[in-house]
Amino acid sequence: MSKQQQSSCKNLELEDLTEVPITQEQYNQIINMQEDILGMIADGEESTMILDTLCLLAEKLLSNAVASIMLRDPAIGTLSVIAAPSIPEVGHRALAGLHPGEHAGSCGNAVFRNEPQYVVNTFEDPRWEDLRKLAYDFNLCSCWSMPIRDQNSKAIGSFALSSFEHRSPSGFHKKLLEIGAKIVSIVLKNIQKDQTIKLFSLASQNASEGMMITDENNKIIEVNQAFRNIYKYENKDLIGQDPKVLASKKQSKEFYKTMWDSLDRTSKWAGEIINVNAYGEEIVQWLSISILEAPHN
Repeated sequence: MSKQQQSSCKNLELEDLTEVPITQEQYNQIINMQEDILGMIADGEESTMILDTLCLLAEKLLSNAVASIMLRDPAIGTLSVIAAPSIPEVGHRALAGLHPGEHAGSCGNAVFRNEPQYVVNTFEDPRWEDLRKLAYDFNLCSCWSMPIRDQNSKAIGSFALSSFEHRSPSGFHKKLLEIGAKIVSIVLKNIQKDQTIKLFSLASQNASEGMMITDENNKIIEVNQAFRNIYKYENKDLIGQDPKVLASKKQSKEFYKTMWDSLDRTSKWAGEIINVNAYGEEIVQWLSISILEAPHN
């Protein structure tokens, strides 16, 4: 940062640090931002694209500023940038491994204190003591940061707007930061769920026992590799079918009545059954069935 730039920021009088004006158009924009991001989440867009888009949309609501998202590494406790499309890579590297603390800038304090941090003058505020050089080098005159919280209300990261001029956030921009942080929390939860589902799917596909999943209409929606090996079917031949396609017709009506009665009473049944594979060959096996209900939100 040049001396002239430093002077332009430092010489501002306190009365000039007025709140950013709020317009009806800006209010509509924040609603549109929510709709855009939630639409991307619903469409299953990549999380990196969603978070980058969130930053870019937030920047449209505050001129001469950049948005960033930092996340805490649970293993070592330090913060690193996970999204900041308008900040050069050198800035990402400068912030990598940030230790949350009372002198660790707005984001480090937001996580350390688990509360919003609105720093108007990064060149003088003690909260930016450890990052003073960074503020000068990148001309970051003010920085507002909102903690991102997990399901236990613990701070796990930050959503921030850094400005190239000294200013205080308006109520509108505080709400923008709050909504942005909540959206990031939703995206992170979805990432965690996706990782769990992928892990479970990987375990299922590599299980030695055959597994089949049906929906509420008793239509097959997934089978694992062991099941395909046993029954000699391809996915396309089974998905959407009723499990009756496997029936050998060797069991009596009483057999199936007992099975369904058990499922109605206990949501479980186990027993020996004779099915047939894709070539009509009989397969005698021990079958275990469980009914699982999807959790209600």
